Amino acid sequence: MSENKLASRKLWVAIGGVLLVLGVEILGLDAESTKNIVNAIVFIVPSYIGGQSAVDLIKAYISKSGNLGVDGNIDATGDVTAFSKE
Repeated sequence: MSENKLASRKLWVAIGGVLLVLGVEILGLDAESTKNIVNAIVFIVPSYIGGQSAVDLIKAYISKSGNLGVDGNIDATGDVTAFSKE
């Protein structure tokens, strides 16, 4: 696996989240606005990273098991016959 780690969307979302929190502090917004913005960032960034990690894990599992349909898709039950082009 020799992918470029700097091309990772998860990395850039994490960096963006940190920069947004720092930017809010530098702007010196009132306490209520700062709290709301930081809470939103703290919720959204880990949710995105966790969700994308789950998708990556499922993709890796499927590619290793070879359990793909004709067009590279898989249904929720793992039944690849639903995708056959008969």
